[in-house]
Amino acid sequence: WRALVESTEDGEIPDRIVDILSDDLNTPGAIAEMHKLAAVGHHPGLKAAGNLLGLLTPEMGNWNWKRVTKEEDAIQFVRLGDETHGNLARHIAGKWKELRNQKDYARADALRAAAAEAGLALRVLKDAVQAEEQSDFDPAKLEALK
Repeated sequence: WRALVESTEDGEIPDRIVDILSDDLNTPGAIAEMHKLAAVGHHPGLKAAGNLLGLLTPEMGNWNWKRVTKEEDAIQFVRLGDETHGNLARHIAGKWKELRNQKDYARADALRAAAAEAGLALRVLKDAVQAEEQSDFDPAKLEALK
């Protein structure tokens, strides 16, 4: 949600959120409604509701939440911080994807294990290959895998 409302101006708290919370402080119901707001793209209302509940306030912003960067060739980079090592991570993920496509599973498995040692988890999703930066991410080790 934080990524969705990052560049959104504050909006009005949706009446539906107020109604739900007025019913015995139904917080789970309000959170479910926030999911609906996010799904339909009502980001100003989502931001206002999140601020009301204390979930999206600035002081709650330093959670090291992860961001997903998508590429056209269906390779994603999930990171904790900035995009600094995104190209390198996507390169390794692309190399792993190519080895898998070539059915060179031994080399693909070796690359995946080496990436994991460097703090980069590689996984196959439905429509993409994903490289996720782990807390022990070491770009120097990853550079050696190019």
